[in-house]
Formats: sequence, structure tokens, C-alpha cells
Amino acid sequence: MGQQVVWVSVSPGLRGIDRPLCRAVQPWVERLWRWDYEQTLDEGADLAGAVSLLIGYLQTLEEPVHLLGHGLSGVVAGLAAQGCPEQVRSLALLGVSPQGVTWHSHYYVQRRLLMGSRNQVLLRLSRSLFGDPHPFCWRSLVEGLADDLDRSPCPYSLWHLAGEVASLTQVPVPVFIGGSWDDPVVDPTQWQKVPLKAGDQVWLAPRGRHFFHVNQAVPLARQMAAFWSAVLLKPAGDYLLTG
Repeated sequence: MGQQVVWVSVSPGLRGIDRPLCRAVQPWVERLWRWDYEQTLDEGADLAGAVSLLIGYLQTLEEPVHLLGHGLSGVVAGLAAQGCPEQVRSLALLGVSPQGVTWHSHYYVQRRLLMGSRNQVLLRLSRSLFGDPHPFCWRSLVEGLADDLDRSPCPYSLWHLAGEVASLTQVPVPVFIGGSWDDPVVDPTQWQKVPLKAGDQVWLAPRGRHFFHVNQAVPLARQMAAFWSAVLLKPAGDYLLTG
């Protein structure tokens, strides 16, 4: 049985950022699908709507798949895995905290504290989120982040700056957690404070900031491929909460 992977994306403005990892994952999987969610500027942020649509899509598939998502996309993937675990073989959360906190809350906090336009704040923030070097120009990164603020189902705003988005600590399928030691958004030690299931895996890149899957694509792909292979070999009943 080959690996069937669905990459979840609720950030249309950041699609290009995912390409390095998509290319690195390809040799390890039989099929890699991409599930995109895009809301219009006239819609309010609706995380539940995105989750419901993803669950509906998963229920049309003939067999369970591995779900993969970064940041807010990972939050949506995690909530969908909680909603229909029978259709999810495993879940990979990249740059996601146990509480589902995303980079958007950091932006709105800085927008209140720092003087300057939206683009100026995003330029400062992009340097923190991506680090250097990376294969993109700063202008394209700022434009992508701005688009993500406008068209992703993020619940944060200038009036709602922080707080738990969703609990991802009770996902009933095998979970791979990927992060970076220098991530300014997600504290890499947070997952050490919550109960994990036997077989769950945490992998941290030495560097790469919040979007570590850009310049750490190859080692990350290898780690996820090994995790997916182990999931196929291990009976589902062996994944029990510990701690």
C-alpha cells in the first residue's frame, strides 16, 4: 500500500512557499494531493466552515490518507482529523502549537505596538518569520502575508489579539509534530508539556524560523516519510495517550 498524502492549505497567498517541501516529499509518496480553501474578501473568518468542507472532502475518498498542514492550515487539518478520524491515517502538524496559535496574532500585537503602515509591519515580521537565507524576495513575502491576513479563515484581529484557537492535544490518530528551535511563534518546548500517544513523533529543525519547511524541506521530508512508513506497520490500537 502506497502513501496517500493530502496537503491542506487555507492560505492562497502563500502557496509558493510550500513548493520546496512538495518537491522533497514527492519521491516518498504514491500520491500527493492538495486541498485548498479560499474565502472571499466579503466573507467573515470562518474556521469551522473550512473544517467542515475538509471533512466533506475526506469522506469522499476511498481510503484513509495522511494529512499535512503548516500553521493555520495545520490547525484546520487537525480539527478535521478530530472530526473524522476514520478517514485520516496520520496527521503532520508543522509550525503549530498545541493551542493552535498562529503568526497572525503576532502581527496584530505588533500592529498595535509599532508605528508604521501595514506593509512596514509585515516587512519587519517577515524577517522574523523566515530568517535568512530563503529563496524568496522580501516584497513577495510581504504580499503573501498580507493576502493571508485578508483571505485565510484566521479568527484573530486587532480586537482579538491572542488566545487559544483550538486544542490539538487529543487528536485520535498518529501525529507528527514538526517545528524549529528558533521559531518566534511556536515555542518548541510546548509539545513536551502535553500528553502524546505512543508512536507520536516530534522533530525540531536546528533553524529555519516559523516557515522552517522552506529551507529544511529535505530533512523534514525524510523524517515524515519514516513516520508514515512506521504508521503503516503499526496497528491502530497501539496509539494510546500517555502521560
